[in-house]
Amino acid sequence: MGKKNLFVIHAFFLSLSAIGQPSYYLAEQTSIKQDIGYSDFGKNIKFKSESKYGADGYIRFSASYIWNNSFREKPNSEGYYEQIGWAGRDKYEYIYAHESDFGLQVFYGWNYNTEDWEVVKKIERKRDSDNKKIFSITWENENEKWIPRYKTEHEYVKNKKIYTEYSWDREIESLAPYYKHEDEYNTKGERVLCTAYYWDKLQNGWIFRSKAEFKYNKKGQEIRQVNYLPKNSAWIRNSKTEIMKYDNEGIKELFVHYKWDENKRKWIETGTIDNKKWKGKIDPNEQKHWNDSLNVWIDNIKMESQIDELGREILSISYEWNSTKKKWQQASKKEIEYDENNNPIFIHTYIWQQEKWEFSESRESRYEKRE
Repeated sequence: MGKKNLFVIHAFFLSLSAIGQPSYYLAEQTSIKQDIGYSDFGKNIKFKSESKYGADGYIRFSASYIWNNSFREKPNSEGYYEQIGWAGRDKYEYIYAHESDFGLQVFYGWNYNTEDWEVVKKIERKRDSDNKKIFSITWENENEKWIPRYKTEHEYVKNKKIYTEYSWDREIESLAPYYKHEDEYNTKGERVLCTAYYWDKLQNGWIFRSKAEFKYNKKGQEIRQVNYLPKNSAWIRNSKTEIMKYDNEGIKELFVHYKWDENKRKWIETGTIDNKKWKGKIDPNEQKHWNDSLNVWIDNIKMESQIDELGREILSISYEWNSTKKKWQQASKKEIEYDENNNPIFIHTYIWQQEKWEFSESRESRYEKRE
């Protein structure tokens, strides 16, 4: 059966259930990537990655490898031992404790001496019954001993959210606080105050670092942010940003920056950004460009998708706007193959280089039927 010459000028996401497929889940995914550029290993290096998923759709395991055809520092009769084959780069294992958020993530590194994985780091997370973050701890394996290298805590008190960071202190061999900020909210749920602190070892307590106050209009859009710095047990104005206008999509369109002049006791304007004045250029966020003929902002990336007779995306091409040449140019493309159950099993990716398509990556997926 032939392919339909149908192109969709936007990002296309396929809903497999819409075409009546049986219920399957992604069980394993493997990819091989060809690096066209140079690296420490030379040119045209091959990469491979694999991932495994549970029946709930959440990832359980991921690993990446590099094809190693270089000499390794291991003496033999000829001086060195040459290892040729796939060598590990990194591996992750995930254990979920609360819905889609993992409770434990274990990171492995590759040991070239044993040619096997070894545990390097793990991250432990916890949430409460309302799915709010409680803490996150990063552990590192140091000489076969787990060290809590970094920790973050989240506390919720009425209209406040308190975020605290800790790091490992080798002097006391324990976690020690070093940064904290408190966010205060009004009855509408708008953040009106953010206060930051740092930990002072000598005083054994929190010291003010900065403060920011926020103001909103009736639509709930932020219209002013005033920043303060501490000085002699008082807050001194430092800078201010006023958002003068939003566009119809709620994006900031016109805003003005100020710096406080303590000697003159007034705000001094330091800059104004008007997105509509960036015609013919890439906008400050490099997401859109201005079209003079249409008098509108246009995304810097566009997609074309080719759909077959079953409604499946079989080809996807992305374009990027060249602001210098004022035209679209190819960026990447994907060719997609499906199994008899309409699951995508092969995705071949190419990038546009030197006026031609260069192979970038092939990804293979294996599916298992849900029980």
